[in-house]
Amino acid sequence: MLFSTVARDISDITRFRQKLEDANTYSRSLIEVNLDPLVTIGPDGKIQDVNHATEIVTGVSRELLIGTDFCLYFSEPDKAREGYEMVFSQGYVRDYPLEIVHKNCKITPVLYNASVYRDKSGKVQGVFAAARDISALREIEKNLAYSRDFYQKILDELPNPVWRSGKDGKCNYFNKAWFEFTGKTPEEEKDYGWSSGMHPDDKDRCMALFISSIKKKIPFYIVYQFLHNDGTYHRVADYASPVHDLNGDFSGYIGSFCDLDKKEEI
Repeated sequence: MLFSTVARDISDITRFRQKLEDANTYSRSLIEVNLDPLVTIGPDGKIQDVNHATEIVTGVSRELLIGTDFCLYFSEPDKAREGYEMVFSQGYVRDYPLEIVHKNCKITPVLYNASVYRDKSGKVQGVFAAARDISALREIEKNLAYSRDFYQKILDELPNPVWRSGKDGKCNYFNKAWFEFTGKTPEEEKDYGWSSGMHPDDKDRCMALFISSIKKKIPFYIVYQFLHNDGTYHRVADYASPVHDLNGDFSGYIGSFCDLDKKEEI
């Protein structure tokens, strides 16, 4: 009878151990299949564990990573240290920007989300951190910046004065031809400063049309007298059209005027 009881106890312990091992294996597999680099950091700043994605992004094996300083694998070690210390002090960080350095010197920009983890008694044991690779996002931002600069350069080189406003009607851009015509500075022209160049006889009429068109979000065309840099008023024909962002939302106006009094050079 005693033997049978002992045998059952041993069998129960064996099954419990097997279940625990299966649970640990399952948990580990979830960590390993994650495409984001994951790492646990001790209170001393040393790496306690990593997943396979961390090995890939650093070029260093798990065995060599564990026990080393977390900050060693970033382009800005001090910033990395500030990041995990912030987690220990406030409990978490979100979208903390860092750059991981591969052993072959390749740089991977990432955003870290991290929080502390605790034992059953509630004592902080370390930091669990996940890094999201934003290389593709950086490339998109780079291409967008290039496109923006390219098209702005085109606007700058156009022979006719060009202006652009926000959805509130305040002007935030003028091209080179505009400043060559007015002889004024960007600071003088920004927002509604440009309207000071309108002839007093035309200003009220033009501003009323401008404001009305913005409210309706419709194109407009108007002829008025505008102050030239030589001190005389020139008749100009101004055409403007509403512009929309990539989501189709109204974002302001872009317009250009033609100097009707300009003497053509032959």
